[in-house]
This record gives sequence, C-alpha cells and structure tokens, in this order.
Amino acid sequence: MPLSRFPDSRIFHARPRAGLVALRFRENERRQRRAHRVSDGSNQQMDLDNLDATVAFMRDHWHLITADESSYKPGIAATVWPVFEAAAAGDPEWPASLKKTYKEWSQQIGWRCASAFVDYVKDYPVAIGDAIRNLHGPIDADDFWHTAFAPVGGREGLKNGFAQLSAPGTRGSLVSLVLFSRDHESFPIYRARNSAVPLTKLLGEPLDKRSIASTLISYYAGITRLGKLLKERGLPVRNNLDVQGVLWVVHDNKLI
Repeated sequence: MPLSRFPDSRIFHARPRAGLVALRFRENERRQRRAHRVSDGSNQQMDLDNLDATVAFMRDHWHLITADESSYKPGIAATVWPVFEAAAAGDPEWPASLKKTYKEWSQQIGWRCASAFVDYVKDYPVAIGDAIRNLHGPIDADDFWHTAFAPVGGREGLKNGFAQLSAPGTRGSLVSLVLFSRDHESFPIYRARNSAVPLTKLLGEPLDKRSIASTLISYYAGITRLGKLLKERGLPVRNNLDVQGVLWVVHDNKLI
C-alpha cells in the first residue's frame, strides 16, 4: 500500500526534510567556523579557504618569491629610479632614457599602459616631470594626474591619442611605478588584475576606488595587512614586495 494512504505518512516525508535542514545547518556551521575577523582592527569578514590554499602552495614554492619575484624587481627599481629623478630635475633628456629602459619596466605595468605613457611623455615631458617632482606618496596620486594632464586640458583631452591613460588601472599602475622606483620594498607596483584582484579575494574586501589616491592607499594597506596574516601562518615574508610576489603567483597559478 502506498505510504500516502497511511494517516500518519507525513512523518515519513518529514524525515528527509529534517535531514536536509540538518545538513544545511552543519554547512552553515562550517562556514561560520571558516569565517575570520581580521585581527588588526579592520573589522572585515574573510573566508580562510583562499588564504589557507595560498599558504599551503607557497610553503612548497617559496622559491618563486626569493629566486624570482623578489629577486629581479629591485633591479627594475634601480633602473627606473634615475630616469624619474632626471624627470623631476627637469632634465630634457629624460624621455629618451625612459624609452631606452622600456623593456626593463614595461612588463611590470603592461605594454599598453607603458606605451601610452612613453608617447605622452614624449609630447609633454615637463608636465610629467612636474608631477613626479611633487609626488611624495600614494596620497598625491590625484594631484599627480591633475598636473600631468594640464597640457591637454584634463582627462577629456586624452581622447585625442592618449585614451589608454584615462583608465583608472593605468593611472594607478604608473603612479605606483614611480613610488616603486623610490622604495620598492614598501610600494610594489599596482596591477589591477595581477595583484589587486587576488588581494581583494584573500582579504575579503574591496579596494577603495573613489579615486586613484584612495585606490593606492587601500592597496598598500591591504598588502601590509596580508603580509601580517601570511607571517602568522609561517611564511617568511620580509616586506610588501614579497607579498606582491605572492599575489602574482596566486594570479599566475589560478590558486583562487
């Protein structure tokens, strides 16, 4: 006789449903246990699965940092530093030096971004030099571009040949390149896809993208915070450049 004909057959149907509820409850408990409140006062929620997967991979592949990511990048900073110093000093030959060293630094920010910058510098070297001279930290990023774009009347003027420079990611990368040349350990280069995306996934919070300055400030703050979390889990992180290297490894290997 079918179960549905029993007066109390509802109890047989209730059992699978109760089991499903219990299963969902246990899953929610698991997720809550995996939820982690960052200990540095940021008051942000993050899922530890991505962080644990990254740490597990990096424990076995730390040579990708010491023998690759953090080994060659200081040399790039040393190469572009005198170029930007010459720009800040008003040296008329600095655009030629920038182009001459193109191969060394262009891969760090992407060739489209780098080529657009070289073209703009060629036409407006004084404006970029002034912007570089007045750049003292991430907080000055918006003023940097205000000065740099003055000859073309602001961002609207970029439509005629310099459209690539209007992209926020491009402008963030270029400012970070200048900062990187001066202090590569504290200010690794910003790349929206290569470093910012994995950073936000690992920390479980977005960057503050209200402006280029706020983007970079939150980016470097996030890298510093992530470095502390990686150290707590036993990775031999030395500085922010190591953390950026981890982010590039995460991106290149599609770890999260």
